[in-house]
Amino acid sequence: GTIPDSCWQTSPHMVVTFSVGSTRVTGTETKELIRRLATNYSESESRFIVISGHSDPSGSTFDNYRLSRARAKEVHTLMRSAGLDSSALYMIGRGEDHSSSNLPRRRVEIRDCTRAE
Repeated sequence: GTIPDSCWQTSPHMVVTFSVGSTRVTGTETKELIRRLATNYSESESRFIVISGHSDPSGSTFDNYRLSRARAKEVHTLMRSAGLDSSALYMIGRGEDHSSSNLPRRRVEIRDCTRAE
């Protein structure tokens, strides 16, 4: 399936930042925030959560896409381990996407797009 344009027009509920070249979520507090968000989504019966990974422009386009996808996968795994059903989660790597100039480049954005379906 495709992600509706209206989903990208909403602000992310959470932005997780990463170090250069990293795909790991660090920090107990960040992991706990992801867990709480997953629990909230589960309790509100959200069924279309978009997890989009992003990279900075250093490195090749292919490597940046792969890195952005691995970052999204890391957050996906954390949300699944918090009990959110995998059928509600949609993961995408956006590589060097610069659509949100006010956000850090090395990031994962989490959005509830249930209402955008």
